[in-house]
Amino acid sequence: MTVLATDTFDRTDGGLGSNWTAYYAGGGGTIVSNEAKAGVSTDSRGSYYNAVSFPDDQYSKITIGGTLGSGDFWSVGVRLSGGTTTDGYYCSADSANWYITRFDNGTGTDIANNVSTFAVGDVVECRAVGSLISLYKNGSLVGSKTDATYTTGAAGLGWYNNNVTATTWEGGDFSSGAIVTTAWIRG
Repeated sequence: MTVLATDTFDRTDGGLGSNWTAYYAGGGGTIVSNEAKAGVSTDSRGSYYNAVSFPDDQYSKITIGGTLGSGDFWSVGVRLSGGTTTDGYYCSADSANWYITRFDNGTGTDIANNVSTFAVGDVVECRAVGSLISLYKNGSLVGSKTDATYTTGAAGLGWYNNNVTATTWEGGDFSSGAIVTTAWIRG
């Protein structure tokens, strides 16, 4: 893994800034008290990092902040593109469930999901390596799904609701020397 971009959101309250492109019709993220969040209740917000070019094999990760309750979602995205509508992949969760979602022209379809708990302080990461999209929590694989719809785009983050925040974000290259873990389930 090679880090290409980081953001600690340690700046004046307001928009994320010129290095970020909003990809929801409602807008991008907002900085409040050095944390990134949706900025509004009951609305989805998201942004991808535009100041570097991300390779096809990439990752995006955040440290969860704020209050994580039922109906509060955080998301980390890979291979994101678009303006007010989104294409790409999200790894997201609320306090009890995780999801891998493919967005096509702004419409999300869950391609994998299961039960798992997440808490404030967890470091969550979404990886796109080849056609494998994977979600990690604190360095351990939570779930993955193979989908080859999108092969390029940028790394980013998103939220639903105003309670959950990201205290840090990092995105980068997963192509050189990447280690891919595959979980086999005997059926």
